Amino acid sequence: MDLPYLFISLVLSFARGGEAVCGILTYLKPTLQWRNVTFVFKPDNYQSELTPILKNDDGKPLLDINAYRTELNNKVVYHIVFNTSADTTDYDKKYFFVSYGECHSNWTRLNLEALSDCGYLYIRTKVITAGGTVELGYFPTSSVLNTEDSYVRQWYNATSSSDMHLSDGYLSEREDPNWEFVLTIPNVNRWMSGNYSVRCTEGRTDIKKYPDGNKFTQPVEIAVIDPPSEIFLEEPVLPSKLQDIYHLVFTCEIKDFNDDCSLQWTSDKPSLLRDSNPTKRTNVKSIMSILNVSVTKEDFGKVLVCSAVCSSFQRNISKSHTLMVPYLPVLSLSVGEELFLLKDESETVTCSAKSYPLADIVWSSEFSKPLRTCRNNATCTLSIEHISVDERRKYTCQASTKFGNASSSFVAIGIGKHEKQGIKETESASPLPWIAAAVGCLILIIVIAGSVIVVRKRNVETNETSPGNEDITYAQVVKPPTKRTPEKTRLAPTQATSNDTLIYADLDIEHLEESSKAVANKKQSTDSEPVEYVEINFAARAQISESENIYQN
Repeated sequence: MDLPYLFISLVLSFARGGEAVCGILTYLKPTLQWRNVTFVFKPDNYQSELTPILKNDDGKPLLDINAYRTELNNKVVYHIVFNTSADTTDYDKKYFFVSYGECHSNWTRLNLEALSDCGYLYIRTKVITAGGTVELGYFPTSSVLNTEDSYVRQWYNATSSSDMHLSDGYLSEREDPNWEFVLTIPNVNRWMSGNYSVRCTEGRTDIKKYPDGNKFTQPVEIAVIDPPSEIFLEEPVLPSKLQDIYHLVFTCEIKDFNDDCSLQWTSDKPSLLRDSNPTKRTNVKSIMSILNVSVTKEDFGKVLVCSAVCSSFQRNISKSHTLMVPYLPVLSLSVGEELFLLKDESETVTCSAKSYPLADIVWSSEFSKPLRTCRNNATCTLSIEHISVDERRKYTCQASTKFGNASSSFVAIGIGKHEKQGIKETESASPLPWIAAAVGCLILIIVIAGSVIVVRKRNVETNETSPGNEDITYAQVVKPPTKRTPEKTRLAPTQATSNDTLIYADLDIEHLEESSKAVANKKQSTDSEPVEYVEINFAARAQISESENIYQN
């Protein structure tokens, strides 16, 4: 640990009364003596009414500074430019901090580099990639800046020991603040990698006093990062026999690069790579990846991709391979099992064969030589013509590969015009009548089922509201005192009076009581047993038996 730094930090911490730390202070490089230094302050909690104040280890605010506010990653950052040549103080190895309201930043020690000889040269571009642009920054010494010393500056390629002359569209120079000169080199490539410097030549003519008039800057090395020039994907060797599972080996390789690169495998069917562990082989300028993958017939047409992923490049460098494993031909014809033709009619039939590798397709007929052959093809056509009425010809399409073959046939039948018309009418007959009949039957079934449900529901409601379980209340009958005749005579009721009161002249009480008991017993036995209706006739009317009519006597 830096003991002076620790001692100063403790002393100043007590001197400030224990103020809280509320930000981070750093500075941008390079930092040179007698030149401007840019400090960067990142407050933890930005407050617009506060201004950061730069101080050194004596705790006094520094003069001749310029602070401006910017944003970095959506956070406010202050850049504080301090001129180290404002006075005669040597600020090298001094400590600095920022006071921000009632708090402060951390302490940071400033390390300044001395300018000597021709000056200081550095590479401004962080990552140099092929095809990109490089910027070199140069800070000359005071003697080079002083025109009285008559120094001549020259950009210099130390690797090839040659001067670099400014030219439009190739090398250009600009002057930035803080007496910095910037050289821009566009479109760099691997052949431009090497050491670069600046030569300062004494312009005086007194050679005896100045025997060596050349001074140079500690040279910088430009290392151009190259992406892989090409990617190679070696396809697997197909097996000689059909298999249920094929174990294939793929080899992917990249060469001639100096970036941090790796190889990655991807597929439009990720499950193919689920259990794979590619083997990696590397050397100075090449990487090789070996992938073992197991595929089946169902994986035919899936794609494997090998890609080069480099840290300095975003370009897509990849190669792909479509999986093609052998399988037997699968045939299909453009017609059905029978083809009907008129005497002078012809038709072209297509035989399609799906297979890998492509098959040799042969058309043939009964008792004849092959009619047509299509080699290494997926389709083959044949024209059917010159067939007589009632003639039948059988045509066969056969597809063959080194792994096996398959065939499919149809029969061409010659017919007359009337038969042709009948076939067309049959084939073109509209299915609407059948559909209408089916819909009608369905509707009828739904209506009948609904009716049965409604009837059963009504019967249940009738049984539930029937007064069979309730006591029957009869109207009180006032019987005038009359002499009862020995025989049980039933008399018809007299004419109703004006108030519509029905008066019975004579009632047989014993018969009434016996009939009432019989009806009650019958209803009780009916209510205790479930009733199931098989069929209901709504047109019929119920007939009351003589024994159930209690009012008959």
